[in-house]
Parts: sequence; structure tokens; C-alpha cells
Amino acid sequence: MNDEDLETLLRRYRPLGPPEALRGQIMAAVPLSDPRLRDWFPAVAAVILAVVFSWLAGVERQRLSASLVAPIEQHTPLDYEEPLR
Repeated sequence: MNDEDLETLLRRYRPLGPPEALRGQIMAAVPLSDPRLRDWFPAVAAVILAVVFSWLAGVERQRLSASLVAPIEQHTPLDYEEPLR
């Protein structure tokens, strides 16, 4: 058996795609996305971003306030040098 004979044999079984009637049934069964819901996606994304960045800012404020030292403790005592002899 050569390549041409094999191709001829396989060509009988090669799928060419579904019939048009089946394609129409499948496409009718697939629900299309609701355009009203799709219109809300940018607003929902903006709210999610605002909440995430607000939360991150709160965490950063807490971190900064925890690392602050009381003003009285920030004062460093003066280092006195011994007088020259």
C-alpha cells in the first residue's frame, strides 16, 4: 500500500464538520451573554479596585503607625565629650 492508496482510504473517513442542521441546533442551545450584565463589568472592576487599594492603604497606615516612636523617645541624649587635657 502506498501513500496515495492510504490517502484515498482515509479520505472516506475524514470528518468534514457537522451538518448544518446540527450546527444550528447547537448554536440555538448556547445562551448568548446578557448585554446588560456585560455593561456592568467596568463598574464592578472599578469598585473592586477601589476596595483593594483602600484596604492596602489601611494596612500601610497601620504599619506606619505601629512603627512610630513616641516623641519623647525620639530625643537622643547629648553625648558629652571629655575635655581635652
